[in-house]
Amino acid sequence: MTKYPFAYVCAPYRGNNAVDVNKMREYCRQLYAAGYMPICPNLHFPQFLNMRKPQERKVALEMAQNLLRRCRVVVMCGKDMLTDSMVCEIMLASRLRITTTTLDGIMAIQEHKAKTQDTGEASK
Repeated sequence: MTKYPFAYVCAPYRGNNAVDVNKMREYCRQLYAAGYMPICPNLHFPQFLNMRKPQERKVALEMAQNLLRRCRVVVMCGKDMLTDSMVCEIMLASRLRITTTTLDGIMAIQEHKAKTQDTGEASK
């Protein structure tokens, strides 16, 4: 059985709009393809919590932090914006000594691994 390390998806989210949701699905798909199990509270929690209600949003943020604590890596996605929530998640990861990187960084590592494996197989 392949082990998929947990990767927390840290991405801008401005509400339940289709553009944000589709971007987060794409980020999760790329992380899955890179060998990670994406953890994306922004996709999951709005399914059953009303993010416009302050108390439910507060609970969602607490649950997201709880999930982040269990992840091996925090992956920053979306180059256009760094939200206050993202800054808080990055600071928490730093305090917990959880590696933080970008999706581009993860993908560059995967490309390098693929090239190395292709080169290694070709020389045999």
